[in-house]
Amino acid sequence: MQRELEAEENRYDSVLNKANTSVTISGILLAAVSFLIHDFGDLLPCLALPILVISALCLFSSITISLFVIRTESFERIDFNVLVGELKQDSLEVKSRLIATYKEVLGKNSRIVGYRAMLVWWSALLIIAGVFLIISSIIYLYLAGPKHL
Repeated sequence: MQRELEAEENRYDSVLNKANTSVTISGILLAAVSFLIHDFGDLLPCLALPILVISALCLFSSITISLFVIRTESFERIDFNVLVGELKQDSLEVKSRLIATYKEVLGKNSRIVGYRAMLVWWSALLIIAGVFLIISSIIYLYLAGPKHL
């Protein structure tokens, strides 16, 4: 059970790392899109500007979701000092209570990690949508050619 708790903490660390990466990627792409909109917005064809704005909204939403993942929330812990004294009694009831406590804590922690992993997944989907929209606007600009500029 102790190894399972440690594995869940490692999984949580992995989710946090992915959320940090998501914030970084989204931030860089959002800065680039914002630069394009700010400096070249009046030169962009009528369809490219809304596509870039929607892309910026996707990337901003990705950052927001990732920040929910990164926010501090502590895991449930087991106070081993209290349990050590009880374990010396070597009673079946104490062992059963210990197992139940581990299962309860593991369940709570697993739900926290699962929820945050789902948020990272949505953040990644928004990044993909943002990149798709950026590429779409580039293709549109290429196909529209200089006649629209």
